[in-house]
Amino acid sequence: MRLHRLSLRDYKGVTQRDLLFPDAGILVVEGPNEVGKTTMLDALDLLLDHKDSSRRAQIRAAQPVGRDVGPSVEVELSTGPYRFTYRKQWLRQTATELTVHTPTRAHLVGDEAHERVKAILAQTTDLQLWKALRLLQAQPLVHDGLGASTALAAALDRAGGTAVDAGPAGETLLSAAQAAYLRYYTARTAQPTGEWRAAIERLEAAELGERAAREAVREVADDVERHESTQGGLQEARHRFAEVGQRRRAIDDELVQARELAAQLAAARARRDELSVALERERERLAERVAAREQAQRVDAALGAAEAA
Repeated sequence: MRLHRLSLRDYKGVTQRDLLFPDAGILVVEGPNEVGKTTMLDALDLLLDHKDSSRRAQIRAAQPVGRDVGPSVEVELSTGPYRFTYRKQWLRQTATELTVHTPTRAHLVGDEAHERVKAILAQTTDLQLWKALRLLQAQPLVHDGLGASTALAAALDRAGGTAVDAGPAGETLLSAAQAAYLRYYTARTAQPTGEWRAAIERLEAAELGERAAREAVREVADDVERHESTQGGLQEARHRFAEVGQRRRAIDDELVQARELAAQLAAARARRDELSVALERERERLAERVAAREQAQRVDAALGAAEAA
């Protein structure tokens, strides 16, 4: 296992910290007391071991004092043929995200991502040895229990010159281990081969099939949701159609009344025109009578003047 990047957010006394590590050589984290060296490894342990739904004492202890936020840890690491980015956030807005970069790109979330990382580490890393090799500041130099590892104990005894000759059995064990290794990995490049490679390919195909099935299920769910939405819209449209029908009938009645009023108006206008013509004629007759009366008055005046003369 090799760490490439570690990021902490709102983790104990760390508000934000992003650390990049070299891609080769032995990794040694050095610094003064109380700068967060142990906190980094604690955060990595929480990330690998505990689900985002966990509320154990270690998780609660990671929450910053006096701040209602959720601690978050993200790591980019490689192990075996895998390189992936893994992130979790606990207590507030819980989340788990996994992005596998190699050998096959994939993106998982939630418990599915957690179980996938556990499976990858179980396949590619001796987690017991990983924990035993970590030497933490201010802790005794005592490794985890490795008594069950007879091969490791024999190798350490031989290296220290105290080993008892294991005889052919020891050689048989090493040969069997080498043969088992070469059954699944190439000798030089340590790349998956044989049954292990075929299993990886089957797993990748199964994951692709699973993603396709999940996508199909999502499409069906979307179709069902759209169907329900459409049914609701259809029912609303039917109500609106009934309302429009009622309104149309009312408008038709108003239109009939308007046509009747228009006919009455046309008749009234025709009668008005007739009366206007008659009125004009009466005005002309009146003017003639007035002119005749004035003429008569002039004649009377002239007659009176003549009689007086």
